[in-house]
Order: sequence, then structure tokens, then C-alpha cells
Amino acid sequence: MKVLLFVALLLPVCVGRRSSSYSGGGYNGKTQYDSTTCSCVQGGGRNGRDYCQVWNCSPQTKNAKCFPPSTQVLTTEGSKPITQLSVGDELLYIDSEKNIQKTALIDWLHVEYETSITYLRVHTAKGELRVSTQHLVWRANGDAGFVAAEELQKGDLVVMSVPDGGVQEVRIEKLEETIENGMYAPLTMSGQLTANGFSVSCYAHNAHQEASHIAMAPLRAWYKLKSWAGSGTQVATNVVQEDDPTDILDEPETAPKPKPKEGVHWYAAGLSKIAHGLGLYKE
Repeated sequence: MKVLLFVALLLPVCVGRRSSSYSGGGYNGKTQYDSTTCSCVQGGGRNGRDYCQVWNCSPQTKNAKCFPPSTQVLTTEGSKPITQLSVGDELLYIDSEKNIQKTALIDWLHVEYETSITYLRVHTAKGELRVSTQHLVWRANGDAGFVAAEELQKGDLVVMSVPDGGVQEVRIEKLEETIENGMYAPLTMSGQLTANGFSVSCYAHNAHQEASHIAMAPLRAWYKLKSWAGSGTQVATNVVQEDDPTDILDEPETAPKPKPKEGVHWYAAGLSKIAHGLGLYKE
């Protein structure tokens, strides 16, 4: 039981909350499910106000905790769009000593291709980052370390990789919101990556980077086990291989790669469910 509670406390999941509860009830009721809020537009029953026959639903874009498809990720082969990454790719991240290190992409915690999401746009003189408000970003000043993006303020210093291969602390010049369609939440062996030059975490909801990384230990162990077993790069559980009759004719380097499976990784979803049940989930 203690182990279960400990894992639940870590909450590294990059997902939106799901709920089927009502507020207001009857004709005026609202319901929320999978980041979508619905309002009643046509009532039924006595005087048309006992229950709802027709709902009008719209996405609540602020619940997602990931990166938009426009994100560029630093890899050993240079900067790549996050949409073109595949499990097994070698990415680059900035370690605690501010050195650039390699790390493998081992799975996807959450992917949505069409959902409209509100992201925080962080502007600096060296570039900008678009990230959801609860995702962890490395702040260099004040209570230094990984903090939720929503805690960043104008004038704060963030840790960035610069074109000459070095690492700098760069000041935030402006913060604003923007909307994009789609979200990607990659999981790396180190629990970190470099997005648009910014040092960022793979995790959200929980302000403790180390604790979140411990919670992902089973997925890291599974990736290593499958790799040692000689399964190549198709070792993730949250990817799908699209059928292509020409695959047999393709060279290995040009054959289609598995694409991320849309939705939440089963392990992340399980942690989220436990957290919701214990009331530990941070919106």
C-alpha cells in the first residue's frame, strides 16, 4: 500500500482530467469529459427543464500538458520537428551541470493530432517556447530548478542551448497565450529534452522532476529489456505501425517508421486514475 501511495504522489502524467460530473443540474447543467465542456441547449421533460436532450460541447484547451506540433527538438542529427521523432532516436538534453548529453526517446506519454490547445508562449532574445502551463521548464533564478511554465514571469532566466553548442541563461522578455492544434508528450530515458532550445522536462502536473522521473522507472526498464532482447527501435508500447505494401521494397533507412498512437499511454493513464482517486491530481 505504501508503494502505491508513493507512486500516486509522483503524478508525472501529461494528460487532461476526465470527469462526468454535473454542476447546476437539469436543464442548466454542464458536464465535462476529456477536456470538453458541454452546455444544455434543449431541455426535455416537464416544461423542458427536467433533463437535457441536446448538448452543445466545446473543448477546454487549458487542461492539456504537452508540446505543440510546431516544436523543434534538439537531436544528435540537429533540430527536428517533434512530429518527425521516432522511438529510439537520440535526443540531446542539458544536465544539472549544464552540459549537453544524449538521451533516447523511449515512448510517448500522450499524443493528440487535432485537439485545439492553449499554450503559453515564452519569448526570449534567443527564441521562443510554446508549452502548456503545467509542463516543467528549467528556471535558473529564484527557486531554481524545474517549475511549471505558469510560474514563469517576465525577467526570469531560463536555461537554453545556443547555436554554438553552448548553454546560456536567457531572460524572458514576454509571456502570452497562443492556440495550436495537436499535442505531443515525448518520454526520454533522462526525463528531459531540449525544445526550441529550452531545457524542459518530459513531465507535468508535479513540480518535482526527480519524483516524476522515479515514477517512469517501469517504462525505462521495459525499454531497456526490449532493447537488450534485440527488438530494434520498435520497443515502445504507445506507437502503431501503419500498413504499407511497399515496405518490403524499402531500404531500412527509408521504410515508414511507427507513428505515435493517439491518446494517453496506458501507464500514464493508470497513474492519473490513481491520482484522481486519491485527490492528488493538480489541474
